[in-house]
Amino acid sequence: MKQFFFDETVRHDGLGDALDENKCPCCQRVHSRQFRRFCCADCGVFVQCLECVQSRHSLSPLHRVKEWNGTFWVNTTLTKLGCVYQLGHGDHTCPRPAPTTHNMVVMDTEVIQTVNDRYCGCDKADRANNLEQLMRNGWYPATTVDPETCATFVALETFRTLNVVGNINVHNFVGAMERQTDPCQVETVPVSFLKRNQEGRLTARLQDRYKAFGRMSRQYSFLKRMKRAGRAHDNGLLASTQNGECAVLCWTCPHDGKNLPEGWRDVAPEFQFVPLINEVFHVLMFLTVVVLGSSTCCSWRWTPTSA
Repeated sequence: MKQFFFDETVRHDGLGDALDENKCPCCQRVHSRQFRRFCCADCGVFVQCLECVQSRHSLSPLHRVKEWNGTFWVNTTLTKLGCVYQLGHGDHTCPRPAPTTHNMVVMDTEVIQTVNDRYCGCDKADRANNLEQLMRNGWYPATTVDPETCATFVALETFRTLNVVGNINVHNFVGAMERQTDPCQVETVPVSFLKRNQEGRLTARLQDRYKAFGRMSRQYSFLKRMKRAGRAHDNGLLASTQNGECAVLCWTCPHDGKNLPEGWRDVAPEFQFVPLINEVFHVLMFLTVVVLGSSTCCSWRWTPTSA
């Protein structure tokens, strides 16, 4: 049985059923046997021609695309295939887009790649500047002045969850994204700038996205705290936030109507909060089981002793 799973896993490294086909399964057009074949890890395992890849990904600029070179699949990007992503209009075309395009490094949960995008330049853009267009597209800019690096909201939320649950730090999270993009870090991770080697030749150098993502993640975490504190629709906006307005109530402290049973006031003062202590203990034991994966600490139950 293990040979079956091994063969099916290795099958994805080749063309599979599309080995002898010269027809694109998407557009059904017949091409020459040497036509350029592509596959997208996010769309599915089927093969696509160049025209289908460009048309299908006009609204999905972060999909991971590979091209068949005749022997094996090679990682490529939609930018290399000539795709331009239009900002500011969602799934609509812009009647007057910006005259120039620029490369934006976007950090997603599974890949770091360069997207060739174009800002909106029509009347709608008069009400939304470049930063607003990026934010409304779900891309958080690393800087407020001519941003060239962004992180998707999904990536920031994923890191925030992993940081809380698994204690994952920024360095390991960004390193995982870089290795997902290019395990050998040869050419597919976006290059930031050039430097001269000892011979005086210009060589590409990879930018460390650690600092940029760390800054964005801290800002995003702050915004989430403000949102949960109810500051999003306050008339005074964030600037009017007073000390203590974002404080979180302690869930172990007694709060009438929240974690105290009915009739707790009728109990003797020295026993009023015993049920709360017992409940907190069992919650802590449950969290210990979830985090440590042990069930040995849940067998104990508190029973009051008689006088």
